[in-house]
Amino acid sequence: MACFQIAPNIVGLDEYLRWYEKANVEPMFTINLGTGNIKEAMHLAEYYRYMVDYISVHYYHKAPEGDIKNYLKASSVIEEHPKTIISNCDYVQAKIGAPKKVYISGDEYGFAFGKQQEITFGCRGWKDASKVFMQFRPREHIFVKNDSEKFVHFKHTSFPILETLGNNSILLALLRYVDRVKIACMTGELGKAIAFDGRYVWKNALYYSYYQLNKFAKNGTSLLPVVEDPTFNTVQCSFNDFNHCHSYKNVGSIEAATVYREDNKKTDIFMINRDIERDKAKICK
Repeated sequence: MACFQIAPNIVGLDEYLRWYEKANVEPMFTINLGTGNIKEAMHLAEYYRYMVDYISVHYYHKAPEGDIKNYLKASSVIEEHPKTIISNCDYVQAKIGAPKKVYISGDEYGFAFGKQQEITFGCRGWKDASKVFMQFRPREHIFVKNDSEKFVHFKHTSFPILETLGNNSILLALLRYVDRVKIACMTGELGKAIAFDGRYVWKNALYYSYYQLNKFAKNGTSLLPVVEDPTFNTVQCSFNDFNHCHSYKNVGSIEAATVYREDNKKTDIFMINRDIERDKAKICK
């Protein structure tokens, strides 16, 4: 759902399809119902002869600078999306008696500290998305070989441990809904896993979270854990027309997910502590 945004269509679908063939990659089609309607979506799907199998979900979590509790509650917000979408999809499926089960694609997600920006209250017209977000312009963004003699150092504002905990919080929430969330992509925040300063490339702490999840959770069965832990509350925050979140009460301090592996008959537990005041919790089977 577009938040009152109009895309200028700088790159059309036909041009995109020609590009993906040259790049030898598989395309992902997304139909934007925020600026159109179901009929237009059906015509587009018929024109390109494909069926939409997923509900696309985007969410970028922001917290006030220094507000660690709001920063680490990202999964509580993320988790509301699959709960709501799955309930609605299953209701429609049951109502019309359709055999098809619709899955969720978390096409975009990210997290960061943010500063207060302008907020447009009410519906005051559409916004040109090209002035808000980075656009797909492959001719303007080309890869160049780094010249060590003309090295330019890139400055980064980084909080490696917080960033790792924040992302892990989201990953564990997605892992708990892996039966319906089949695709997830952290966009715009990859520097939190792999960093580059203009000359060197290195692995940040977050890299190892992805590595361990791929190693221990792949080809397993996700189990819902029951956790007995202290809770905390967060306040409402709103930064701009796109990033806002209501207050939360009784947010669990412990974020957990479990995976059973049939090949080795073992259950792996993934867990992080989001409580900035306590460092212990009790886990119940």
